[in-house]
Amino acid sequence: MSTFHKLLIVAAIVALNVSCQQTESSLTDSQRAAIVDEIKQLTAAAYEAVSQLDHKRAYSYFSEQTTAAINGKVIESWETHKQQGGAFLASLREAKYVVEEMQVDVLTPDVAVLVGRYHFTATDTAGNAMTATPAWTWVFARQNREWKIVHAHISEPGG
Repeated sequence: MSTFHKLLIVAAIVALNVSCQQTESSLTDSQRAAIVDEIKQLTAAAYEAVSQLDHKRAYSYFSEQTTAAINGKVIESWETHKQQGGAFLASLREAKYVVEEMQVDVLTPDVAVLVGRYHFTATDTAGNAMTATPAWTWVFARQNREWKIVHAHISEPGG
């Protein structure tokens, strides 16, 4: 199945969740705030894991069927992306991810979209420094009573 078809399936699942569940307006302000807080806490934990170079924990926040696009390129295989991400983290001596901006839009009780910017600094094992400040979007869906990232998009200025 092509990545385009996978993206269409994710879009259809999100649309189905939106149409078949309570609407955002049926959520109370406290329910919406609780979901926003939970998504922000999960996001902070994911970036903490990456800052600690903990590949397995970082990717545990993602669905095994996550779709992704990075700097204009659709990721063909999530499994390959995870392997490449693990190799990248293994090449680092240290890394620090700091979320600079984060907004969460709760679409339904089981779907939320996060958009923001983070700052990344790292040093690889050869001593080379790197830095970036990408914008990113994550789509979260509740799967088996647990929030998982089902779609990721990252765009780096000049990337």
